[in-house]
Amino acid sequence: MRSRLLFCILLAALPFATTSAQQNLPAAVLQAYGVIASVRDVTLTGTVTDANGRQRTLRAFVKGKDKMRYETGDGADRVITILNQGVGWTITVSATRVMSEHVAAQRPIFLPFLDLLGEVVNPSLQVRNVAINRLDLHLPDPAQQRHLKGYPLDQDVTYEIDPATLLVLRATTTVPTEGHQGIRTPTTIEFADYRTVGLIRVPFRFTRWTGIAGGISQSVVVWQTVTLNQNLPDTLFHPQ
Repeated sequence: MRSRLLFCILLAALPFATTSAQQNLPAAVLQAYGVIASVRDVTLTGTVTDANGRQRTLRAFVKGKDKMRYETGDGADRVITILNQGVGWTITVSATRVMSEHVAAQRPIFLPFLDLLGEVVNPSLQVRNVAINRLDLHLPDPAQQRHLKGYPLDQDVTYEIDPATLLVLRATTTVPTEGHQGIRTPTTIEFADYRTVGLIRVPFRFTRWTGIAGGISQSVVVWQTVTLNQNLPDTLFHPQ
């Protein structure tokens, strides 16, 4: 903790962030989350409440940074969303729909250490606008391979950081719309109730806002249980 505080004090004292400080801060923030290398998969259970107060059960399964499964609701109301290395499906009791490729290219942003922070060793990751409580990261679309109508899927995230703990308090990013065409929807997530699970720190509550003024949707997720390393099978991330 003392070394983290010293790092933040030194960074704040600089009139302009140095290249060294820019490169060190993402690694320091990631380190604050614990021994990330110990995490093979994460299983989370809890509830999600929308802006109208409707509460539903939520189960999430994450394997690595590009395999996710979300189960929202129960019985006939259950909706399953699967994301697997850039391919995605939405499954209800009546149909299975294949997602557009650019929509399926998502990360588990609700676990900051598996979001862009987890790319600290990626030479393509660009660090921008470092400050004592802010970190901007940019990752270009690799060779612009995933795109629609010529619009690359670059990834940008702005993290607001607690200078004392170096844990992320808020993440702001944009996601492509269904039609894409270069239009992206702003998304902001606020993290709270950090707890230690195994060797890592996990936010047990987050609030998510998606959209622009006049059309913003809000949801609140509260996890009751978070379990690590259940050896989730790959079959879980394919439609049955």
